[in-house]
Amino acid sequence: MPNIPKVILLISTARGYDRALLSGITKYARLHGPWTFYNEPGGQHERVIPILENWNADGIVAHVSELEQLEKLRRPGLPVIAFGGKQKYHSVHTIHPDSGAIGKMAADFFLEKNFRNFAFCGWSDMYWSTERGEAFRDELKKHGFKIQFYSRPQMRYQRPWEKEQKLLMDWLKSLPKPVAVMACNDDRALHILEACKNQGISVPNEVAVLGVDNDRLICHLTNPILSSIELDYERTGYEAAEFLKELMDGAKYEPRMISAFPLRVIERGSTPALITNEPLVARALDFIYVNSKRPIQVTDVAEAVVASRRTLEQKFRNERNRSVLQEIRRARVQRVARMLEETNLSIYKIAIILGFTSVNNISRYFRRETGISPSEHRERFGQIIRQ
Repeated sequence: MPNIPKVILLISTARGYDRALLSGITKYARLHGPWTFYNEPGGQHERVIPILENWNADGIVAHVSELEQLEKLRRPGLPVIAFGGKQKYHSVHTIHPDSGAIGKMAADFFLEKNFRNFAFCGWSDMYWSTERGEAFRDELKKHGFKIQFYSRPQMRYQRPWEKEQKLLMDWLKSLPKPVAVMACNDDRALHILEACKNQGISVPNEVAVLGVDNDRLICHLTNPILSSIELDYERTGYEAAEFLKELMDGAKYEPRMISAFPLRVIERGSTPALITNEPLVARALDFIYVNSKRPIQVTDVAEAVVASRRTLEQKFRNERNRSVLQEIRRARVQRVARMLEETNLSIYKIAIILGFTSVNNISRYFRRETGISPSEHRERFGQIIRQ
């Protein structure tokens, strides 16, 4: 009988992204195992040292905040996949959120909302926070916009909370309104929302706030509820387990980075539907996105908002810098993408539900707008729903 791999999981179960990684790892093991796990749910590295010495583990996946913690876990011939550090680890395999894609998604999201003022709030001692802020800035720069930064070290170690809140409130008060603020993660977004509340700043009318990670517990701690970028941590966990299996089987690789990609923005109360002074455009957008399941035409939109097609097109281009037809296609593609990501329905069934005439028709439509096929999109962004 072949040996069953023994894997140590040093992953907290308190956070949503950690649980998603665990889910992906265990799903791989269920499909391709069995594996035996030792999980230290509190992330207590000291408790794992005796296990390392006596259990003869075959591999480790660990959340490590400091290089010192990582060094304590390493053993000759023992594969380690690490994530969660303040700095990049170059000597081991790592899981790393794609900060460039995250920053770009945040910028695109706010630009779609028609914002003209932008800001970023992060941690200055976290490399991933810096990368996200820079990516956000660089994408906005392409469109002719500048942003304002607020980056402080992690204040729970270096600054009293009351002083940090005062600094945040003063900074938020100084920003031109309305302003779109990207936070480096959901925790930082929560601080921003609390500062807005204490300062009497209206969210989302004056300040719109977008977090990262879509940790549902954190997002629902605030009023309004936090909008956030969701990452494909479950798929990342699955791919990390797949790679760990190769390493445990003896494969040798230079240190590899396994990327967690942003899936989409989960919109909630901390971001507005659209910044616009044109009620006609707002009504048209509502109609387009509510009816994105149907193959509607521009004439349907014009009739719904009681306007001539010419008037609608002119106002739409002034506000959105695109045609009504382009907006319809965008809404349709977003609907297709969501169904590819969140269901196991075949592309044929999705085509029927959304009113496409065939698989070829939906595939051409999707590729024209996104540059990839529906199958490629599901492969990259789809949740792991196989049982």
